[in-house]
Parts: sequence; C-alpha cells; structure tokens
Amino acid sequence: RRGNAGWRGLALPAGWKQVYIAPHLVTTFYMLILKTNFQGVPQDLKDAAIIDGCNEFSVLFRVMIPLSMPVLATITLFYTVDRWNDLFTAIFFIIDAEKFSLQAVLYFMISRAGAESIPGETRELTLAGEQIKLAAIMAATIPVLLVYPFLQRYFVKGVLIGAIKG
Repeated sequence: RRGNAGWRGLALPAGWKQVYIAPHLVTTFYMLILKTNFQGVPQDLKDAAIIDGCNEFSVLFRVMIPLSMPVLATITLFYTVDRWNDLFTAIFFIIDAEKFSLQAVLYFMISRAGAESIPGETRELTLAGEQIKLAAIMAATIPVLLVYPFLQRYFVKGVLIGAIKG
C-alpha cells in the first residue's frame, strides 16, 4: 500500500505534515508558561517604550520578546524533544514503514528482537543484535544533544536575569 494512506487505511489530506505538526504548536502548557513570563515583565518597561513612540506591536517585538528569550528557548527545547520522541503519533497515523520516525523504527526493532529470541541462538548473534540496538538508540539521542548547546546560553541568561547584582 503506497500513497497517503493513514491509520487503518484512512486517506490523509494533502498537507498531512501540517496536520501532524500544527496541533502541537500551540498547547495550553506553553501558553501558560508564556503568559506567566509576560506578566512578570515590569509595566514600567512597557510604559517607557510607549512614551518613546512604540505602538503595541513594537512593544511586543522590541521589549517583550527579547526579554522572553530564555522562556522561548525552554519552550523550543521542550517542543523539540517532545516531537523527536513522539512515538504514538507515528504508529497511529503512518502505515508505510518508509515514513516511520526514528523512534517508531526503534520501537519495532526492539519489540521484534524481544519476540524473536530463539532459545538455541548463539551468543555472538545476541551481542550483535544488542550492539545494533544500542547504536540506534545513540543515533536517536544525538540530535537532541546537538540542539542543547545552542540553547544553553539562553538558559544561563534566564538564570542571571533574576539574580541580585552587587
């Protein structure tokens, strides 16, 4: 079966990637984090920007968002890890094995290896299978580890914003 067939043979819309990604972009958890952060910005900063001639959009883009970079970096990291480790969406909606995410491939590889254990199997084959599984797990972990150093400076900046200077 090829094409845009989804879970149980249901036809997926032409923009199935948008259907997969868009519902997860705005979640209540992320909205509450941003709302709490925006409420913590002093009103004096907003008033000073308005006195300097900024309209509401300029206040948002020139004051609020630059002050919210640590929170936005945290949300970006949460979202990246959540989407990267999403197993069930791939299993439920994608039938074609060529389109599986890496996490779904790992799941099927590990579950199949546990189900197909042969009692008379030699130790070398078992070790090779374990090594392949561990290598695949490391390959799945590396992209998240590569994203973190780029976001780390925002985490440090967020910690230092609330620190007492003196």
